[in-house]
Amino acid sequence: MAALRTFIVLGLAVIASGDECVEGSVCAETEMQVSFLQEAQRLRVHEVPQGLALKQEFKSPTDVQAATGLDLNGQGDLSAFLASTMVNIVTCLICILIFTYCLRLNFPAMFSNNFKAHADIFPESMNSKTYWGWISQAWNVSMEQTSEGVGLDAAMMIEFCNLAMEIFGIISIPMVFVLGGMNWAFGGHVAVSRLSVIGINNVEDGSWLTYVHGFAVWGVVYVVITRVYAAQKMFVGLRFEWLLTMDDDRACTLMVENIPEEFRSNKALEDFFEDMIEGDQVDTAYVVKDTTQLESLTKELEAAKFELKTCNALWDRESNDPNKRPKKYKFKLFGSETDLIDHYTKLVADLEAKVAAEKSEVLKAAETIGGVNLGAGFVRFHNLQYANLALQLQLSSNLDEWQLAVPPDPLDLRWIDLTRDTTAQFARNILGALLIVALFLVYLPCCVAITNLAIAVDLGPFQPIWAGLAPTMGLTIMVMFLPTLLMLIFRSCFLLYADQWAQEVLQSYYFWFQVFFVVLTPALGSNFIAFLKEVAEDPYSLFVLLADKIPDATHFYLNFMVLQWSTLSLNILRYTPLFKYEAFASLFDQEDARKLAEPEDQDYYGIGSRSARFATFMVTGLVYGQLTPLITILTFILFALQRLVYGYLLNFAETKKNDMGGAFWVKMLKHTMCGLLIYCVIMAGVLAQKGPTIIPCLLCVPPTLYALVAMWRFERQFAWRKLSQAELMGKSTILTDQKTKLFKMRKRETDGEYVQPELST
Repeated sequence: MAALRTFIVLGLAVIASGDECVEGSVCAETEMQVSFLQEAQRLRVHEVPQGLALKQEFKSPTDVQAATGLDLNGQGDLSAFLASTMVNIVTCLICILIFTYCLRLNFPAMFSNNFKAHADIFPESMNSKTYWGWISQAWNVSMEQTSEGVGLDAAMMIEFCNLAMEIFGIISIPMVFVLGGMNWAFGGHVAVSRLSVIGINNVEDGSWLTYVHGFAVWGVVYVVITRVYAAQKMFVGLRFEWLLTMDDDRACTLMVENIPEEFRSNKALEDFFEDMIEGDQVDTAYVVKDTTQLESLTKELEAAKFELKTCNALWDRESNDPNKRPKKYKFKLFGSETDLIDHYTKLVADLEAKVAAEKSEVLKAAETIGGVNLGAGFVRFHNLQYANLALQLQLSSNLDEWQLAVPPDPLDLRWIDLTRDTTAQFARNILGALLIVALFLVYLPCCVAITNLAIAVDLGPFQPIWAGLAPTMGLTIMVMFLPTLLMLIFRSCFLLYADQWAQEVLQSYYFWFQVFFVVLTPALGSNFIAFLKEVAEDPYSLFVLLADKIPDATHFYLNFMVLQWSTLSLNILRYTPLFKYEAFASLFDQEDARKLAEPEDQDYYGIGSRSARFATFMVTGLVYGQLTPLITILTFILFALQRLVYGYLLNFAETKKNDMGGAFWVKMLKHTMCGLLIYCVIMAGVLAQKGPTIIPCLLCVPPTLYALVAMWRFERQFAWRKLSQAELMGKSTILTDQKTKLFKMRKRETDGEYVQPELST
């Protein structure tokens, strides 16, 4: 068995080569995308190179096509697409076979731990011991089980896959077989490649088919909006139930910011809210303390305890032989040495005494108003109704004071943000905004600069292999680090208060970065600076650029969508946590090793980053669905694979994350509707250029207005963030609607408390 485990891990190391650059990085995935794309481009019959060596020429620091690897439509694209598709299918099958036959049953701690962690939700009877039983597990797990076991956020991520499959399942059939068939039969056969014979590139200018395309926009917009609204209506019922079943410690607690100086103590804060709300309705109040020194000592203590545990584990491997106790040489030349177990045992004892003394001083100082007491805190009420009532109150004529909010999960709190000086926050916000703008402006120049450096490197006998990767090395690295760079800015400059709140912010920015630099890349042309200058001088030229450039790059996005199949299949291997688990398992027991290996890198694999990519795939399928109808089928397949992979990973393999009750779902729907508007604008521009008259373009105006109104009504019709009085009093039609499948109303338990960990009893 040990030999088998070693073989499996070594095999994964080969598959995920390059992943050691940073913990949890996506090197393996991005390198695979690059190599596949390069091979697909090499296979084009109209540009087969004499060798694999690339021309050693540097590209402009604003060359968008060079930075992204974008190639416009041309002859021979069908051969390249078929080759790329075959390679990706084989890669998917290999990854799934490795997971099925080598990983899932041999590493239960990493691939089926939730059957143990959430045995009341996922009973062991669900855990199939057959090789292929995981497919039925992933596909048949109910939304109720997902929500109760791993959170509503995870459940709605899987539901978004179902929604996308429904949308593309509806529109793909008429797009491919009706509209695509008409393009092939009556378009005029003007396409430069056989891959475009069912796309709009096969329709000659002035064709009557442009009228049909105008009405097709109506159908797409209607399907997407009605499906999105139906899905959101279902979610609101689940959200209200999630709020009603929230643990009392969280549901009845409010977070308070900018507490005036005279109320900065636990007693003063409690008395204030007692006066504001008639009757004895406040349970407890807590004001955040300045625990800088205590927090530092606590971290030192935790580190020392971990080192002591590691030393004891190393000694246990030596059967506790007194002559083999872990030691550290101070002066190796003279033989001076330190017994590490004795050293860390003494250090832990000393630090525990210092922590206890510092904690006592902080608690004593906190009894007086001000001092160590800062401007943020938490107030817990006796019941949900009074907490909800307090949330509606305006407590001061100064709106900057007494800012109330529903708190995040106590285990998810970023206490460091709550201890920051809010008077300097405005400057930090400005700095954060400037850094994001700077990142946006230098993104492509960095891609090209790294690519130029990579191309200049000569690896001798390995140059043919390197030549296939170097041209898009910049994009590979920037895609890999973009979520990390964004999170670094957010955590340094903005007050986020919770890690999941940071994920929500990441979701928005990461999505728009991908829309601009992935979905709309063709419109940027060959020079980014020139594009910005042209749009700045004439904003209306943006629509012309979108319509003029995007239809010529449809084949790239067919390959792009297929490439996601391979990168997705790599996710199910969980190679980075698995490597860490194997390393820790040599020192600690299975459960400790698992805890140290979890979770996966939350910058790239966190729910915010994943949700942004889900929405990007949805938008890509919508934007290019009518231009090249085949992409609707490819997008359907992608979301079906995501439904399978994440249906298993989120439920049974990955650790449960702190839950925000579907906030990421709502943002994905909003991003979908934004993509729908982009689709309408592009189609209006394309039909304006191709149509015999302006009428095909004008046919896109009504659905565009309909989509705009739907976006405006979305937030007003579905007020989902907090409970209204109707829900609190049990009078909500949403909660009583028999068509809404509600779960059993039982309280969820939440660990942790709204007290700084270093002061917790």
